[in-house]
Formats: sequence, structure tokens, C-alpha cells
Amino acid sequence: MVFAMTKTGAQYWTERRLGLGELVVISGPAQSTWRIHAPARWGAILVPARVLIDCLHTIAGEQAQVPATGLTIGRPPWSAFRELLALHWAAVHCTVRQPEAPVETEAARALEQQLLVSLADVLGPAVTCN
Repeated sequence: MVFAMTKTGAQYWTERRLGLGELVVISGPAQSTWRIHAPARWGAILVPARVLIDCLHTIAGEQAQVPATGLTIGRPPWSAFRELLALHWAAVHCTVRQPEAPVETEAARALEQQLLVSLADVLGPAVTCN
């Protein structure tokens, strides 16, 4: 999953500009062009498909929307997306600030769980895809 973190700069996926509040989900094989125009801040989260699917089914049940194979551009509810951005920033900030610091296993696992729940909210039934 890739997402813009600011309005500055631009990412284009298959010649479509990715705006703030939108994300790209790449699942399985996908053919696409990707380019960045001007300096841009963007984030990415890599989750194995099996982990994501299990998480979605655990949280949302059988009605969970599993990302389609290929490339999907979506606009999740802003509140869910804002939470995902905050968790992503917290994870990145901890490692950038003190890359050599030992990681407390329980804290890392808790952050991972929060990120997975947030991903389930972002990829939930309210996501509209183009």
C-alpha cells in the first residue's frame, strides 16, 4: 500500500495523480507505471497478503473486502486514513529518531496490531475505488 502524506509534489500511478487522502493497493501481479513529479512525501506499508486477509476476516468477518489482484486506487474515509497516517508516522519516527535503539517486543507488537486494525478500517466497505 502506498499513499501521499502531503499535498506537495505528486505521484502518478498509471498516469492518474494520487491525491492526499487516496491510496494505492498493489495485490499480486500488477502492471503499472509510477512516477513522482517534484519533491513529494509518501508512505508505504508492506503486509504479506495472507496476514492482511486473515486480519480483515478476523476484524470484519466474512463481509471483509479483500483487495482485488492488481492495482487499486481508493479513497477511504478520512477519519480512518488519518489514523493510519498517525500510526505510520509514529512507527517511522521511532526508527528514524533512534535507529540503533533496542526495540521492546511488546511495544512493537502493539504498534503492529494497531496498524493492522487501522488497515482493516481503511480497506473496509466504505472504500471507493477507481
